[in-house]
Amino acid sequence: LRAWADDVVAVIDALAGSDERAVVVGHAFGNRVARMTAAAHPDRVAAVALLACGGLVPPAPAVGAALFGVFDETVDRAAHLAAVRTAFFAPTHDPAVWEHGWYPAVAAAQAAATRATPTSEWWLAGSAEVLVVQPDDDVVAVAENAHQLVGQLGARGRMVTVADAGHALLPEQPEVVASVLLDWLGSGTAAQVC
Repeated sequence: LRAWADDVVAVIDALAGSDERAVVVGHAFGNRVARMTAAAHPDRVAAVALLACGGLVPPAPAVGAALFGVFDETVDRAAHLAAVRTAFFAPTHDPAVWEHGWYPAVAAAQAAATRATPTSEWWLAGSAEVLVVQPDDDVVAVAENAHQLVGQLGARGRMVTVADAGHALLPEQPEVVASVLLDWLGSGTAAQVC
């Protein structure tokens, strides 16, 4: 995860300059990269927003199987969409918007990075301010992850729960997520960076 975090800092350097601090937003696996970036480069990251925050408490075995099943290129369309629905979407949403774009090599790289990096190195996001945007119906990054993290962060952690959203969150509730992020960016440490 440190190599991925170094890449994020290279982007910050290219876009904002090497003396600027950034707000980093990470969704799903990206929340691990965002937290690792904050932990490895505390002078470059002022705050992180975590969308669908996981990493400590695993999903139920059936959900884990569905998560890995979305990358199985041998299953038919119906089985693939069933896996996408189970792992990523709230019951009221259509998983077809995420039917395509699943890359087994990327999933393998993410899993390898996760296995190679102790959770304790990135879990608390260094000293950054943290906003957790937790989907109410997320069965992959179960809510216990968010509750434990915010509880451990104390004053520098805040959590907002988004109703009618699963792990997919962004295609399910884009307006809500945008509103939550903009409100947060307008207050506290994040506002000082923007």
